[in-house]
Amino acid sequence: MYRSFLPAVFFSLAAVLGLAAWSVPPQAQAQAQAQAQAQAQSRENKVAALIMMGFNGTTPNDPGSQGMAKAIRQRQLGGVLTLGHNFGGDQSPKALAHFLQAASPDGLPVLIGIDQEGGRIQRLSGAQGWKAMPSAEEVARTMSPSEAESLYTRVACTLRRWGYTYNLGPVVDLAREPKNKVIVGLKRSFGRDAEQVARFAGAAVRAHRACGVLTALKHFPGHGSSLGDSHQGFTDVTNKWHPEEMDPYHILIQQGLVDSIMTAHISHQKVDPDFPASLSPEFITEVLRGTLGFQGLVISDDMTMGAIGDHYGVVEASVQALRAGGDIILIATALDREPDLPGKIVAAVLSAVDSGSLDWARIEAAYAHVMAARRSLVQ
Repeated sequence: MYRSFLPAVFFSLAAVLGLAAWSVPPQAQAQAQAQAQAQAQSRENKVAALIMMGFNGTTPNDPGSQGMAKAIRQRQLGGVLTLGHNFGGDQSPKALAHFLQAASPDGLPVLIGIDQEGGRIQRLSGAQGWKAMPSAEEVARTMSPSEAESLYTRVACTLRRWGYTYNLGPVVDLAREPKNKVIVGLKRSFGRDAEQVARFAGAAVRAHRACGVLTALKHFPGHGSSLGDSHQGFTDVTNKWHPEEMDPYHILIQQGLVDSIMTAHISHQKVDPDFPASLSPEFITEVLRGTLGFQGLVISDDMTMGAIGDHYGVVEASVQALRAGGDIILIATALDREPDLPGKIVAAVLSAVDSGSLDWARIEAAYAHVMAARRSLVQ
């Protein structure tokens, strides 16, 4: 188990050949096309592609929905976050998601994010004709991993049919602190044991992959030992967090069962005295990408949560999240409420690049991760 070497973490931070098109293998053609599309995008487009934002609206005809579709079509942002207020009755969420998918500017599926964990955390419910989903705690207590995979397959395949491509789960936080309200209290954890959590989370990932839906393991590096709620404000886990909370990530990375990882707005002063994990180069670049070896898509938790908004502000935090090694900036604020926000973030990122405080190669890497994720959704 990787736990034995974890303490070291805290101290280490075709060129054009003139060949006829028919002579190029299909896979090489696809790669060349992807490279050409990437090169054709402006710097502004590439930064905007890293922003996933919320909106107001429940049907395609609502002004907020229309504005979101326009922003996607014009490459002003790259992804959509849906929340409970976006879902009306019956199958209106299906019409809404298909409408937004049709706005794709390049023919690839749009990343439409949703929190469909189960239990208390499920955006689609009985009002939309969905069967109630058990919480992660109940799944682990009453089902085998294979039974859980069957459950999550039903959920994931319905999500994809309805147009939702990115389920922001499963939770892999360990239920270490009985008084924890945001994870343990809401029964969002598969348990206290890291291997058990990894087994059930792995079943969820396999199920979603089979149906063409991405998943996000959360909340790195572990939110199950906290006493505070980062939705409400600053959450320091320095004296509570334990290295074993990263074991589920290590196990699933080794098994190749990670589509993306969501970072947490929690602070560990002994690892990074300056930034919470979601903005921390020590946690993201050194630990997650370096020690754990994860080179895929990293998404922040919502940048409007109290832990960030009270200390940094969305624009500043967005720049720092990218600098730290993150790829997608998640913002629950409705686009129609703050239509200028994506542009402000793009301008701030490009200003940081031009001043030398942010390497453009970091933006290129983030853009490549996002585009690879979208291409993986093509069925």
